[in-house]
Amino acid sequence: MKAVIKKIVKYNPFIYAVYYYLCSFLLKILGYFVRTHSDTILFMSFGGRSFSDSPKEIYNYLESRGPNDLQMIWAFERPEEVESVDDSHKVKVDTLKFFLVALRAKVWVTNSSIERGLKFKKRNTIYFNTWHGTPLKKMGLDIKNNQSFSSRADFNRIDKFTVQSDYECDIFSRAFGIDSSKIFKVGLPRNDDLTHQVQRREDLRRKFGFTDSDQIILYTPTFREFEHNSLHQITSNSYMLMIELVKKLPANYKILSRSHYEVDVIKHGDEISDRIIDVSRYPDLNELMHVSDMLVSDYSSVIFDYSITEKPIFIFSFDFEDYQKMRGMYFNIEDNLLSSRTTDGLSQNILNSQESAIQHVKKFKKQYVNFFGTATKQSCQYILKAMQD
Repeated sequence: MKAVIKKIVKYNPFIYAVYYYLCSFLLKILGYFVRTHSDTILFMSFGGRSFSDSPKEIYNYLESRGPNDLQMIWAFERPEEVESVDDSHKVKVDTLKFFLVALRAKVWVTNSSIERGLKFKKRNTIYFNTWHGTPLKKMGLDIKNNQSFSSRADFNRIDKFTVQSDYECDIFSRAFGIDSSKIFKVGLPRNDDLTHQVQRREDLRRKFGFTDSDQIILYTPTFREFEHNSLHQITSNSYMLMIELVKKLPANYKILSRSHYEVDVIKHGDEISDRIIDVSRYPDLNELMHVSDMLVSDYSSVIFDYSITEKPIFIFSFDFEDYQKMRGMYFNIEDNLLSSRTTDGLSQNILNSQESAIQHVKKFKKQYVNFFGTATKQSCQYILKAMQD
C-alpha cells in the first residue's frame, strides 16, 4: 500500500505540489534549529533499497581507511533487513529521524537522490552524487514533456557528480541542469572492482556452484515506465523472453536474470525453467558481472560498466522502434554492439559470434568509458577535504 501511495504522489501533479511545497517549507524551518555535525555522513543507495553500488564502496573505503571519528549513517527502506550495517548506524527513510539525520549531516553520498522529491538541503551540506549509470536512453530535461522531472529535481543542488566518460559530461549538464564545474571525471567507485577480473571470477564461480563448462549469461533489461498496471506498478515480461531464449541454447547455458530496480511486477507466464535464475534482489551487481561469461541487455546503462571487463555483450532490442519513439536514445546502440530483435537472432549471435562481440566491446569501451580504476580513492579524498573546509 505504501508503494502505491508513493506512485500516486509522484504522478499526480496536484498531490505532488502540496507534498513538495508544504514539506519542503517545514523542513527548511526545522533546518534552522538543527546544527550541522562536521563529522557526519549520510549514505543512501537506490533510494534506500539496498546497501550497494558506489555509496557502499565509498563507505567501505572510509570505514577501513578514513578517520576513526567519522559518524556514517545509512538510510534504508527496510533497515531491519540489512545485516551489514550496525543498528546504531541505520535509519529508516521517510521518518522524522531520517530527515533530522539528513539536516545535521555534513555530507550526503548517494547514487540517485536523497531529498525524497523535496527541497531542504542546507547551504553548508556537501552533496556528493555518484549516479548509477551512463545514459543511453534519454533522461531528465532531454525527454520531451517529461512531467515527472522538473525544477523540483535536486540535481542543481549537487556539489560533485561522478562520471566515467567525456560522453556523459554534456548529457548530465544539459539533462540534469548540473554545472560543468561540478562534474567529477574520476569514474564510478563501484566499477573499480571490475578491473580485478581473474581471481574474483574463480572465487565467485565456486560460490554460485557453476562448473567450468557452464556458460553464464547475465540478462539486465532496463525498465519501461510506459508499461505499468492500473496501480502504476511498472511491469516486465523479461522472464518470458528468457524462457524463449534458453530453449534455443545448449543445456550448459544458464541465465542470471536481473530486472531493473524500478520494476515492480515481473510477469512469469505459465512456464518456469531451472536454467533461469532470478537475481533481481542479489545485492552485488559487480559479482554477477564477474561470474558471468557474457551480457545480454537492451538499453540499460549496465552495458557501459560491463564493457570494462571486455567480455561479450549482445544487445536484445526486441522493441527498438517502440522504445525509441516512447523514450528516445542518445545514439543507436544497434550500430555499436552486436544486436538482434528476435530470440532466434540473439541465440545465433551468442553461439556463433562471441569473438566478434569482444572486438565490438573493446571499441565501445574506448569511446564511452574513459575513467575507471581509482574512483573510490579520489571520491573519498574529495569528501574528506570538503569536510575539513
